[in-house]
Amino acid sequence: MLFICDFSSGLDDMPRKDQRDIGKVLRVLDKCGRFSVFEATDNQTIATTMTRLCHSDLIETDNSCGYPWTMVKLTEAGKRHLEDQAATPAKGASDAN
Repeated sequence: MLFICDFSSGLDDMPRKDQRDIGKVLRVLDKCGRFSVFEATDNQTIATTMTRLCHSDLIETDNSCGYPWTMVKLTEAGKRHLEDQAATPAKGASDAN
C-alpha cells in the first residue's frame, strides 16, 4: 500500500503576481478550507500575503488539525471582500455599449 501526502491547497501553484492578490488567495483558501505551513512560506510573496491575511479580519484560522495544516474559514468581512471584488470590473475591461 502506498500513501502519498500532498501538502498543498494550491497556493504554491499560483503565479507570484496572483500570490500578491488578497482576493485570489482568499478564493483558494475558501475553496480548500486549509493551507500547509510549507506552501504558506514557500516564497516571500506568499508568506507576506499569508501574514497579512492571518492578521486581518478576513479569515479565522484553526490550528487544531495538526502540523503542518491550518484550517481556514472566511469571516463575513472576507466573504464581503470577495463579493466586492467580483462586483468590480477587471482592470482593462470596457463596456460593449
